[in-house]
Amino acid sequence: GTGEAAEQVRLIYEALTSPDPNEALERYYEVAPNRFLKGFAGVSYMVMEFGDKDRAQGSIYLNGLGNLTQEIHLEILRRDKLDYLLKGLNIIALAPVLFTAPIERWARVSFPTMDEFYRSKIGFVTKISIYVIIILAYLLLQRLQQYDETRYRSGHKHSWLDQFLYKQIFIRKLAMLFAAKPGSTQYSQTIRLMRESSSELKYEWLAIRRVLLFAGCLVLTMGCILLLHQVERNHILYDPIRDDRMFGAMAEADLRKAEEKTALDQSVLESVEMNRGATYEEVSKALQQLSPVQLDHDTQNETITRIMQKLEVYNKQYVRWWEMIIAILMGAAGYYMPVWLMLFQRKMRRLDMRHEIYQFQTVISILREMDRMSVEEILEWLNRFAVIFKRPLQKCLLHFEHGPELALEQLKEEAGLPEFQRLVDKLQLALGKISIREAFDDLESMMAFYFEQRKQEYSKMIDVKASWGRTIGFTPMYALIFLYLVIPLVGMSFLQMSIYYEQIQKL
Repeated sequence: GTGEAAEQVRLIYEALTSPDPNEALERYYEVAPNRFLKGFAGVSYMVMEFGDKDRAQGSIYLNGLGNLTQEIHLEILRRDKLDYLLKGLNIIALAPVLFTAPIERWARVSFPTMDEFYRSKIGFVTKISIYVIIILAYLLLQRLQQYDETRYRSGHKHSWLDQFLYKQIFIRKLAMLFAAKPGSTQYSQTIRLMRESSSELKYEWLAIRRVLLFAGCLVLTMGCILLLHQVERNHILYDPIRDDRMFGAMAEADLRKAEEKTALDQSVLESVEMNRGATYEEVSKALQQLSPVQLDHDTQNETITRIMQKLEVYNKQYVRWWEMIIAILMGAAGYYMPVWLMLFQRKMRRLDMRHEIYQFQTVISILREMDRMSVEEILEWLNRFAVIFKRPLQKCLLHFEHGPELALEQLKEEAGLPEFQRLVDKLQLALGKISIREAFDDLESMMAFYFEQRKQEYSKMIDVKASWGRTIGFTPMYALIFLYLVIPLVGMSFLQMSIYYEQIQKL
């Protein structure tokens, strides 16, 4: 046959028939696209090595393959259901990108006061926030749609950036200043978290990353804040002045008038050099010099007041203490990001551990039937299949000759998953008087139980993912409608109303 599966089977066949199948299979495990193919290759090799046995329930080989098939069916059903439930959400999450401009155009034409909002600092922040929300929602949806296929390959490659930064002594020293010191509780907690989330980073590298993320987020936020102040300054200097009594769009003539006013204001502001201490007299003098036409008393007073107001707002565009706090908080979020990611990975990894346990059980269900099978040999076989439990198993095999009991105890402690600990308990029993076959007497019923348990877990997990998916998928749409249209409209209407109210009172 042709296709992906046929290619994989050919690779497995070549590995099994090579002069050193053990070595060839080790290489295949590194490239196997999923755990089912690894399982198939391993089970086939075992039966090739030890021969098939006929039991009351039939061939061991076919039994093992039956277990694998059951797993594959479970996985296929789960993927189909997840795909069906999350279908189309990506498009819904990205759609608001296309609608920001049309909505803005429509709002500006229909409600001219909204023009003011879209030009202002808040309008700018809102627009940026909506794009950030869209990007985040899309990335989170991608995360949700990933199948949690065992992503852990032992011997993770480090990026060149990590290597380069690690060599910079100053950066390394600085990062270690902020990191928890070896021996402290926080240090041991971090190390444990790194181990449990199978992070391949060194502790120092993690510290360097965290400090850099802190600095990066801080600088970015400060950059945005400074940019916003600049936007506000431009708004003061160059935007045409609206007449408060006008409702609706400006006519051509009005717009020209407004632009003339703005130009006049700007020239006056520049002649007093934006000086915050400029007095009423100075502004008045500058205005008389620069005004192309003679202004009457009321207009002059109005213009001076307006210019003084602009001066005040313009000079207020410096960084405030609360803006510094926001920047620091964003930096802190960046600092804790790697830890949050590891917590998320650890959660995901729990599921992967369960897959691996089930695979171990399939392997043991075949091995226990073989004659002259020892605990050490079982451990060696498990080590071949292991991805997540690779390190603890290798350690255990190293220490096995010095004291099997102690080595197995240590293995239990390091694994920290109850299901795996039960497997090791049985191996400990088999070290004593009873045979391996007797120790794993109830394996079938245990496997059946785990299978049902995982079926239930999967359906729960799919429901959770689907509800999260819906929430995340629709957030950008809601954000666009409420943050960009509804709330500003209501706010601007209230402002307009209060201006009218004031003017009615003046009559």
